[in-house]
Amino acid sequence: MRIIAAMAAFLLGAMALPAKAQQGQFQTATPLQVIELFTSQACPFSDISDKNLAKFADNEDLLALTYPVTYWNYTGWQDTMGQKIFDQRQSVYNQRLGSGWLSTPQMIINGRMAIKGDDPAMIEQALAEAAISPAPVKIAREDRTIMIRLMDSNLVPKLVLYAPGPISVAITSGKNAGRTLSYVNVVKALHAMEEQDDHYAITLSEEEASLACAILLENRNSGEIASAMRCNAVKS
Repeated sequence: MRIIAAMAAFLLGAMALPAKAQQGQFQTATPLQVIELFTSQACPFSDISDKNLAKFADNEDLLALTYPVTYWNYTGWQDTMGQKIFDQRQSVYNQRLGSGWLSTPQMIINGRMAIKGDDPAMIEQALAEAAISPAPVKIAREDRTIMIRLMDSNLVPKLVLYAPGPISVAITSGKNAGRTLSYVNVVKALHAMEEQDDHYAITLSEEEASLACAILLENRNSGEIASAMRCNAVKS
């Protein structure tokens, strides 16, 4: 009987190990401020803001993202990285922030303030004025699956996949013909995450797993960014 009881205890302990291991994988991620730049290869005024964003891209306390838009494509050059979903994201920001019609360049700071981004000092000032006090979030990664636990039910996570760059594009027609433009942290996709029992999760494709990724925590009512973190906060 003692042998049977000992074996039962051993088996129960072994069965509990995966659950404990999974719980232990969640780590507190470093929260970040967020700069989102909406830009276009067809816009003759975006180049300065593109360069300014690059100056902030190496800041470990910031997440600087480039969103190429498509609404200038009619001017003689099709943006090679533009996506209509980015046009829509900028439109939602403009409606909420009262920024008027769509235009480039435009930087959105923490989902709270819109500026052109053509002056580094103004970017610094906007970061200070629109600063957030991000709440900690738990994040875990298993192979291509990313999981997070939120402490605030008013927040919803969005996964952003981007190419760190720099990416250079030679423009052969339109208003920027003859110029080579450079971009950093070009966004390739935005995904909602699936809500599960006590966390959110998403599994990346093999192609997506090769990109850099981050998570934006947006207020489900206002759309403001409450926090952000890079997915490499934990190792896969």
